[in-house]
Amino acid sequence: MDCETDVRVFWNAPEDMISFFHGGAVSMSMVPPGIQSLAGTPIANQLVMVVKVRDADGQVIGLLTEMEIFSDGDAFEVYSMLVLSGRGTIVTRQTKNRRTLMKPFERVFESGEDWSGEMDVEMSCGPLPEGWGEIIAATDEFAGITGRHRQTMRFRKITASGSEGTAEELFRLSGGGAD
Repeated sequence: MDCETDVRVFWNAPEDMISFFHGGAVSMSMVPPGIQSLAGTPIANQLVMVVKVRDADGQVIGLLTEMEIFSDGDAFEVYSMLVLSGRGTIVTRQTKNRRTLMKPFERVFESGEDWSGEMDVEMSCGPLPEGWGEIIAATDEFAGITGRHRQTMRFRKITASGSEGTAEELFRLSGGGAD
């Protein structure tokens, strides 16, 4: 890979969510129901999600895990690992902020009524310029690459316990890697 190449994957909430659990830092319901909570543990400030990812044609092509580590401030760390079957793995570090994460839910919390429509939210805010996360490791086809990662969410419905929408994970790769 001598020039920049994009790898785009998509996932749908809630149908592509395999697991989603936390220690109470967010109000969203955990998946599957009854999964163990992190509440009351030294890692209660974390959120973990595993989703199936799809290509632009809607075919399942791999898995994405995301771990969010909430801090006392607005900004928090996020680590993601994309595993594409037969191709390799890309690991990223990005920052998000609570205001951006919670803004789509404010209408529901304030009114007490569910919201539906269409709302695009840029979830990533750094640490690289222009709100990009950074690729910190990669394997197989992606070995030796550098690059950036950005997550965008298109919400279609928001309730007090969760949301429906489609996320796009954009990995902009440069250097290294097998051709």
